[in-house]
Amino acid sequence: MTLIVYSDGAMAADDGIFCDSRREISAMPKVVCSSLGLFGAAGDWPDTELCHDWFMSGMGQQEAEELRGILRHEKGGESVTLLWVKADGSVWRADGRLHFGRVRSPEVIGEPAACAFAMGALSMGAGAELAVSLASQKCVWVGPGASVVRLKDIGQ
Repeated sequence: MTLIVYSDGAMAADDGIFCDSRREISAMPKVVCSSLGLFGAAGDWPDTELCHDWFMSGMGQQEAEELRGILRHEKGGESVTLLWVKADGSVWRADGRLHFGRVRSPEVIGEPAACAFAMGALSMGAGAELAVSLASQKCVWVGPGASVVRLKDIGQ
């Protein structure tokens, strides 16, 4: 399970993954930064890795069509939820079919209980990193710690 939070120019994610009913520290980042902006993917780990690769390679249309065919769409649900903050600061959310829609900031995606806790922390003045850290203390479905990328880091 994953929690990704965006607020005030920073995107943060918990550092845990679940594998074979064990909670482990993720070896791969859940949030990344490129010239396109900030990007995070929550959901089935193999599918989130594919989405990160697509983002880091430039989000090409042909690659998007191929990716749509690979991502799992089980029981009418989606295997991933994506959060993209463009370099201009606009915030976009997508389902596993890569249909992006603009949303307001702050925004949270991932495990529902952790999202609710993080949104509460944000409403009380916490930033993205603190919201993830607090949620990870209260929700067993997200891992400890928080990784952060910032809009100001684009191009560095």
